[in-house]
Amino acid sequence: MSNKGKILFYYEANKFSNSLITYLSLLKDKGYEVIALITADWGPLHDALKEKGIPVYVYVVPKTNPIIFYLKHIINLIRFILSHRVATIHSHVQRSNFIATIASLFVPVKLVAFRHHYRPFGLKANWKERFFDWIIHMFAPLVVVPSKTVREGIVKYEKRNPRKILVVPYIYDFSSYPKPSGEEVEKIKKQFPARMRLIMVSRLIPLKRPLLVFSVIKDLVESGFDIKLLVAGEGPMRPLLEQWIEKHNINDRIILLGFRTDLVNYMAAADMLVSASMTDASNSAAKEMGLLEKLVAVPDYVGDFTEYIIDGYNGFLLPLENTKSKLKEVVTKVYKNPDKYRVLGMRLREAVLKRFDYRYAKEIVKLYEKLV
Repeated sequence: MSNKGKILFYYEANKFSNSLITYLSLLKDKGYEVIALITADWGPLHDALKEKGIPVYVYVVPKTNPIIFYLKHIINLIRFILSHRVATIHSHVQRSNFIATIASLFVPVKLVAFRHHYRPFGLKANWKERFFDWIIHMFAPLVVVPSKTVREGIVKYEKRNPRKILVVPYIYDFSSYPKPSGEEVEKIKKQFPARMRLIMVSRLIPLKRPLLVFSVIKDLVESGFDIKLLVAGEGPMRPLLEQWIEKHNINDRIILLGFRTDLVNYMAAADMLVSASMTDASNSAAKEMGLLEKLVAVPDYVGDFTEYIIDGYNGFLLPLENTKSKLKEVVTKVYKNPDKYRVLGMRLREAVLKRFDYRYAKEIVKLYEKLV
């Protein structure tokens, strides 16, 4: 057993996350005793942690009365910390961070709150989210964010103390990522034949600006381009987007795939990832496209894109102003001369591995160790 003190991973979701599994496994391999308390029913994340030898505990409270809900979670977490002699909590996402922050005021434990959400350009959240963030940033001794852009936005627009916010990029075990199936990729290409296939991986919400991308596709199709856009993701905008596609009669050019568990095959079948999102803390889809040596056209004003993508060298960065015209220009260039730009995908793979793969990102690995 480690004598370095137990680290509690506190989280509220059950979906698999490569970056979370990677850093927790890394700490375990370094000799730290890591345990997990997840406030969601058993799922893929629980299985993955258990497979790595990390004990997993589950505590689920029905979402009825919100006051009772949070009180039960806070009391349970306090008891859990004391009974398991936890030295450090690594809490993730807003609700878990709020619960952990309140609980940490009553027990001798070190709290590191990992913040994954980001409101760009001073956009206001609802009162509950603002209150939660205020409590977290007021009382948590350290808040970790995945990119400089997120830190700068929080400091500028939310007026938080910059000395309490640390940038620690995500790390990944890319060797464990699923590989595309050649047979399935060919099926997708035959199902969606086009000279150029684009893919957008995104929640269908206004801040992701899907209609901006859709309008670019519409304009290019009307100009005679043989192009298709595959859209992977779900969200409240889907009915509106379906109506828009129907209205402009481009059902065969913009295809809403919904949520896909075999996303890697669609990425491998695509020529380029496109995004006009105004909010990304750290986008994983761009990194996954890089692993496949594919092209990306992404915004240069959100998340961590500018920390590893150089415009025109290993990808394309879209400015906040005139995003639509720049995206149209990029797609047109690649469409007309695809061979010229293939090298960008090769360079992107190199950059992604060097910065984010735990085997090479030694400086980031050191940051994770310092957190405990």
